[in-house]
Amino acid sequence: KCLSQCGILANSSKRNVSPDSLGSIIESCRRTPSNPLLVPNPRFEENPGQSKVMIDILEAHNLGEKALLICGYQGVGKNKIVDYVLHQLNCEREYLQLHRDTTIQSLMLVPSVEDGRIVYHDSPLVRAAIHGRILVLDEADKAPVEVVALLKGLIEDGQLSLPDGRMLCKGENSSDPDIISIHKDFSIWTLINPAGYPFHGNDILSAMADVFSCHIVPPMDTESHKRILLSYGGNVHPRVIDKIVSVWEDLRVAHQDGTMIYPFSVR
Repeated sequence: KCLSQCGILANSSKRNVSPDSLGSIIESCRRTPSNPLLVPNPRFEENPGQSKVMIDILEAHNLGEKALLICGYQGVGKNKIVDYVLHQLNCEREYLQLHRDTTIQSLMLVPSVEDGRIVYHDSPLVRAAIHGRILVLDEADKAPVEVVALLKGLIEDGQLSLPDGRMLCKGENSSDPDIISIHKDFSIWTLINPAGYPFHGNDILSAMADVFSCHIVPPMDTESHKRILLSYGGNVHPRVIDKIVSVWEDLRVAHQDGTMIYPFSVR
């Protein structure tokens, strides 16, 4: 209503992306990995609901967006969608799960014990920046505020000072060994839950939406839910599948209406 009063009219026609155009986007973004073991290979059942989100992500990536923010309740398939897209694109993935105890140092360096000594290695973030991989940051809404600020600074300024004296810099080709050029293919795909109950995470959307291309993964529709259940339970009677889908649809509607406070998902 407010949009229409401002002269912004909703387009009732659905956006249709042909298989040929989608295939051309995938081909134009496909890479040749230097380490194929880093390319995800998930089990994924294609379905209408998650395919729409995949198309949005692919289009943003094809347009050159280097920072994606993918938001959805737990269990709606954020990780599955991202891993399948990366599999389709043949992209190497570096994975980092954030939590309330994540520190700025742990985001950049990873300690290990070798021959009785503590040795620090590059973190997935640094490796992704150097080698041009996709960094998947999971549960970013759980990270402390200072960690979120560091990520925003990296995306906005294209610079990051490391604890060992080195510096990641965008577009720098310096002879100084402490200046590391950020690879042109480096991207950050961040996965978050909505702020508030029951996840109690930070409101990342409000803090960082201006530097991200934002994408929402909605609760799964009936047809998509049914297709996934059939892929796992091919020998289950269709009436049982329909009953499960119906129950979960009732739970989804109850949460949407505010009757239930916890969002149930396909997982």
